[in-house]
Amino acid sequence: MVTGNSPQALRLLAISVGNTRTSFGVFEGDLLVRADSAPNRDEKALLDALLKEARSIEDSELRAVVAATVNPAFSEKLIEALEKELDAPVRRVQR
Repeated sequence: MVTGNSPQALRLLAISVGNTRTSFGVFEGDLLVRADSAPNRDEKALLDALLKEARSIEDSELRAVVAATVNPAFSEKLIEALEKELDAPVRRVQR
């Protein structure tokens, strides 16, 4: 198992879209290295914050962006914008 900040550790941006706030965090392996949240009412500021985090892991060979949501209407617009800006897929986690 690759853990922590091993050179081969997966670098992951995890996004949880709620009804009023979106939480997000950067993981290196199984270690949460940064976390934050932002209100959904300011879509531009939220997208900018997510792009900043996604680009912070862009140099890693092993990276992924995943999103889970309880607010599909809002999250789809957000995910589409992320995919367009990052030119990479955002994996959706569903139950």
